[in-house]
Amino acid sequence: ILANFKMSHDDETVRLLRGVAFLKDADDRMLGKMAGALHLKTYQAGEQVANKGDSVTEFFIVKTGKVRATDISYGGSTYDDIDLGPGDCFGDRAIVKNEPFGGNDVAVEKTELLCMSKEAFVRLFGELEEVILRSKFKLLLKTIPIDKPNLTDAEYTGLAAQVEEKTYKKGQVFFTEGKQTHGTLYIVRSGKVSLRSNDGKMKMISEAGYFGEDNLLKTDYRGNIEAKATATALEECNLGVLTIKNIRSVIGRDRKKKD
Repeated sequence: ILANFKMSHDDETVRLLRGVAFLKDADDRMLGKMAGALHLKTYQAGEQVANKGDSVTEFFIVKTGKVRATDISYGGSTYDDIDLGPGDCFGDRAIVKNEPFGGNDVAVEKTELLCMSKEAFVRLFGELEEVILRSKFKLLLKTIPIDKPNLTDAEYTGLAAQVEEKTYKKGQVFFTEGKQTHGTLYIVRSGKVSLRSNDGKMKMISEAGYFGEDNLLKTDYRGNIEAKATATALEECNLGVLTIKNIRSVIGRDRKKKD
């Protein structure tokens, strides 16, 4: 009886996982592995799921309800608050990087979370890395504070698919203050980048931080803009790169204004 109950429970969880956006390309074998490693937790409205700075012991997928993430900061960058609904996940980055939570997570309403232990997540991560990476790019794009139009979830998925991973050598200059540059958003996966302006201000961007957002939606019809700072790689960097051309290809917002 217990075996039949577990099989039924796992089958139900697999069906739920098929609806999770970042697992849409996972095969039945992977979904079965995940289902066997997940357990359900219920949080009431206003209940704290995680505190900023807490050690991370679990990976979470929202089954029902809503979790609000606030006071989010990573790598020298701050992010907009965001509501996480069914199919959204959190906790993976902190587990992989062995870092504390980067924000506060609170249940907005009665919420069910599918939870996986840190140990199980690490064991499965190799097979899940690519799909989770795309999911994280999508979530970051939703929370980076830029003048975004009201995009659909499908459009965010399309944008995340357009993010290219590139490696740059130490000393690479991405754009120079006062010179024309092509509108590009950079998300730091590893390494450090300095942002320096002629008035002496300097900002360090490290892993999970981003830069170039100011250059995105103020570009001319060719996708160019005058840079407001100079960005330089302080060491070898691995970055996620999203150009204004790729953004326009997804959301169809070509600007026809001329100089």
